[in-house]
Amino acid sequence: MAFFKASFKNSKKDFLILSLREKFNCFYIIQFILLFLPLFIIMTVYNVYSWRDFRTLSPYLWISFFNLIIYKRSVVLKLFTPIFLLFFIFSLFNWPQGFYLLETNLYNNEKRDFTLIQNVVEYEVDASDPFENTLLTDVPFDFELWSNLHPGIGIEWLIPGSNLENYKSKYLLINKNQNINGYENRGKTEFGYLYEKRR
Repeated sequence: MAFFKASFKNSKKDFLILSLREKFNCFYIIQFILLFLPLFIIMTVYNVYSWRDFRTLSPYLWISFFNLIIYKRSVVLKLFTPIFLLFFIFSLFNWPQGFYLLETNLYNNEKRDFTLIQNVVEYEVDASDPFENTLLTDVPFDFELWSNLHPGIGIEWLIPGSNLENYKSKYLLINKNQNINGYENRGKTEFGYLYEKRR
């Protein structure tokens, strides 16, 4: 009788383990971790001014795809392969999304004036404070603008709603024309108002 009860308990335990294995296949759990973990890191850590570079997910997507082929998960492949093909065909006939699509002035030959910015924002080789060579801005990423600054000038983006006086950058380039304690308004540019910290 005791042997029967022990065998029954073991068989019941084995049945539960097999049931769990059927419901929670280790392969798909690993696939989920493989895709979710990089996505979680990108969404929480790798976030620059609300710009998340999802291109970094492509190696993990390829690994996941090859895993499906290697482990012969035909049902999943049959389900997702048409979807992948549709996205691939769609991408062939549509421009990829990126900051350069917003840089229309680079393609329509409109010349923008950088004279004031280049004359005011100067790189100081012997600066004792690194913030002497930084510019704080709320201007969206603009490749042409940043490429016309000295390469030694660091760009700091303004956090919406934050107090400008809490920042240490020597230069400000913002959309608002206002009195900022400790800064002098040096004029208006095509990108906003340029300020320089008073000495």
